[in-house]
Amino acid sequence: MGAGSYSKDIIDMVDQCIKLFYIKANKSANLLLHIRDITDCKTFEINYKKNEVTSLPIL
Repeated sequence: MGAGSYSKDIIDMVDQCIKLFYIKANKSANLLLHIRDITDCKTFEINYKKNEVTSLPIL
C-alpha cells in the first residue's frame, strides 16, 4: 500500500472490502515502543521458515 494507506479513512474503507491487509510502517520511536511490548505473537511456518505475526491498533 502506498502513502495514502496511512489515512484512517482509507484504512476503514479497505477494512470493509477485504478480510486482511497490512501496512508497511516507517520506523519511529513511538512504533518501536509498541512493538517492544508485544507479547501475543503467533508462530506459523511457510516453506519450512518460521514466522511470527500479531496485530496492532492504529496509533
